[in-house]
Amino acid sequence: MSEPHMNEHPVAAPIEVPDEMTYEQALAFSQRVRRTIVREKLKGGVPSDLDEVKLVLSALKDHDTTAINDRKNTIEEGVSQSSADVASNMVELIKMMKNENPFSRAPDGSAPADHTPRAILPNIDESKLGDHELVDGEGLIGTVQETSESFFGRMGINPSGKGKDD
Repeated sequence: MSEPHMNEHPVAAPIEVPDEMTYEQALAFSQRVRRTIVREKLKGGVPSDLDEVKLVLSALKDHDTTAINDRKNTIEEGVSQSSADVASNMVELIKMMKNENPFSRAPDGSAPADHTPRAILPNIDESKLGDHELVDGEGLIGTVQETSESFFGRMGINPSGKGKDD
């Protein structure tokens, strides 16, 4: 009579389980155990026993899910670093602007006359620029103020969900 819980296909080498592991070590360990289980269960081909097949599929699914989540975490770390870089650059911009808001706008949407500190602007002799005419709209800088209705109309979208010609 065989003992309960005895594995018919013993693992080739014992797996040492460390008492303490870092996050990365724990992931690597569990992935290694999953790969070992799959490798041992598939040594003789795909098992014919339904429970063995379920075990292999479960180990593979967990392996894939862990790998995908680890990749997502790596990408999110990169995004976090990018966000930190943008915030740092914004701090430098504000310092350059002598603590003035570089995005401030007057009620009509135009930039206030004292918007940019003259200390950081180059001194340009406008007489050396020559005569030039602005094309209509060329001098407009900033966001255009428009209502949602005019935007939808310009884009050909009916907010009720129907097409422009409906």
